[in-house]
Amino acid sequence: MGIKFNMKKIFFNLFLVGGLGISAFTNGNSQEAVATVAVTGEKSAIALYNEGLEALKAKDFKTSFTTFEAAIAKATADKNEEVLGLSKKNIVSAGYSYGNALLTEKNNKEALNIFQKVLAIDPAANLMYQGIGKAKETDGDIDGAADAYMSYLDGGIAEKSDKKIGDARSRVKNMLIKQLAAKSYSKITKIGVSYLAKDSHSDIAYLVGKAYADSGNAKSGIQYLQQTVELSGKEGTKVEDKVYFALGQSYEKTKDKANAIKYLSLITDPKFKPSATAMIDALKK
Repeated sequence: MGIKFNMKKIFFNLFLVGGLGISAFTNGNSQEAVATVAVTGEKSAIALYNEGLEALKAKDFKTSFTTFEAAIAKATADKNEEVLGLSKKNIVSAGYSYGNALLTEKNNKEALNIFQKVLAIDPAANLMYQGIGKAKETDGDIDGAADAYMSYLDGGIAEKSDKKIGDARSRVKNMLIKQLAAKSYSKITKIGVSYLAKDSHSDIAYLVGKAYADSGNAKSGIQYLQQTVELSGKEGTKVEDKVYFALGQSYEKTKDKANAIKYLSLITDPKFKPSATAMIDALKK
């Protein structure tokens, strides 16, 4: 004989770090929800869901995640669609937070496992790709990180979320800056060109152009550096002198003195001005 608990109608909302919303179980039909605990001690889907929610509120993300997993399994077995839907929604919040906690602990392998588990439950939870990208980048898997960030970007574009698009762009940009410092030019051009096909932005175009130029491909460098200037105009942002300096250097390498002098003459930043002036003087001789 089971012991029955009368679960009165409950509803509340709260927001966690990152703006992820969660809701407690509610009987949308204004009926009483009944949770049954068998003599064996087996918990109902409702009981498991509410335990997971309490753990999430307490920021015990590991317990919350594993309890929501159990709630999903039980709700699936019991064909309880309402609890199943709520558990799937909230395991995204728990999984994202738990995965990031694992990243902080440098447990990248388990973090990847958690993020991938959430995606298996909810393929639309594209925020998990951000976590996967961070884990792979930390592990030195730059191509894998880029693929994850691109999937994150795709989700942001599909949702028309400027926040996610901007975050994905920033992560790719910072990763490419590190690759530029390491002179990994082929990785920058491969990843950057793929990125630009999805989100044309001056920051990424500059890094691609700079990588081509520094690798000795001045022609392709000019192509992407000019794209940087054009995109900056569309974005309403000032073209940085580092772009003009790279253009001046690239045009010099192609023996195009006129354009080299043109772009070097636009430089005012004290960091580049002395070198630009010296180059102009040499080109005018």
